[in-house]
Amino acid sequence: MTGVHACALLAGVLAALGAHAQHLVCPAWAPWLVAAGLSLYGAPRLRPLATLCAGVLWAWLPLGGYDRACLPAAYDERVLVNAQLEGLPLRRGAEEYFTALLRPLHPEVTPAPVLRATLHWADAPRLRAGEHWRLLVQLRAPAVAANPGSTGSAAQWLRQRVHASGQVLASNLDTRLAPAPRSLDGLRERIAEAIAARVAERDAAALIIALAIGDTQRVSVEQWRVFNAVGITHLVAISGLHVTLFCQLCAALTGLLWDRCASLQRCLPRHSCAALVGLLASLGYAPLAGWSVPTQRTLLMLATWHGLRMAARPRPASRTFASGLVGVLLLD
Repeated sequence: MTGVHACALLAGVLAALGAHAQHLVCPAWAPWLVAAGLSLYGAPRLRPLATLCAGVLWAWLPLGGYDRACLPAAYDERVLVNAQLEGLPLRRGAEEYFTALLRPLHPEVTPAPVLRATLHWADAPRLRAGEHWRLLVQLRAPAVAANPGSTGSAAQWLRQRVHASGQVLASNLDTRLAPAPRSLDGLRERIAEAIAARVAERDAAALIIALAIGDTQRVSVEQWRVFNAVGITHLVAISGLHVTLFCQLCAALTGLLWDRCASLQRCLPRHSCAALVGLLASLGYAPLAGWSVPTQRTLLMLATWHGLRMAARPRPASRTFASGLVGVLLLD
């Protein structure tokens, strides 16, 4: 994969996103045109054009599925659902804010069998990551703000794959169906609670939690203003720098162990052994950090760079950049 092909794939994805943002309807002949473009892979000089068509198709399919799952703009109904909590719930006083996968008890009531919704629950019991609840909820389509830069924009909901928003209504029907299972989100939640319990200052605890596990929900608006003013917003949550430093630290410690372990020396060269351990450690740390796009991109670029080094191949920056770009587009 060259830089030209990576940029062509990006152009195709951006074209599909632009068409979606303008609410353009897919004409009946468009899939045939894309299929014809894909057939150009047989001609080497036309492969960038074929890659662009592949990018359009790759983004077109999930965008169509997202639109079909979203609630209509006029929807505003009470629904009894089975809710599975996703990610880490945020508690503020007696209120809980969380994201959940909703499966209605009566599928004919809602237009989609499974929805991802952001919910607010006032006077809520303590929620845990991964719990299953039966809830009476008031659902509506996500509000789309008209002001540029607003957090309620359609792009924000699309990025989070959220199909609906709403609130939990006080009802005797609200019941916990299953306790929180052992999961990665549960481990992240316990780490966050342990940090919050040991750090008395709220803002400091929020910053440490954001740096450790990528959960920025506790970071206050005032803190974000300071981070924006000094230009370090991208470093507060888990970014590529965190994953790279963790990889390099594990690789350096493995190199020290290799110097003292004859069995490792007989198996692998020093740099190959250190690189493999560093990559595996980073692969374990990235899900703990929330598996964000920056962590995905960094893992792909580290894997490409170290893989080329172990294979004794040239390591041009363009190839590493192209692998990260293509990998993130395919994953996200």
